[in-house]
Amino acid sequence: MFDMEIIDVASVIAGLVILCIGGYAIVSGGVSLARKLRISSMIIGLTVVAYGTSTPELAAAILPCI
Repeated sequence: MFDMEIIDVASVIAGLVILCIGGYAIVSGGVSLARKLRISSMIIGLTVVAYGTSTPELAAAILPCI
């Protein structure tokens, strides 16, 4: 029983680490894209990053309807 608790805690910690790495990657990628396209980071944040973060929720909402 104690082993399962350790696995659960380790899974939560690993998930948080992966979430932080993914968040950093999407923000740095968005800033890099904005610099390459010579547009404001605000525009990238409002469009590309917003679309990328909302797409999984959209897929989860549409999938049960199919």
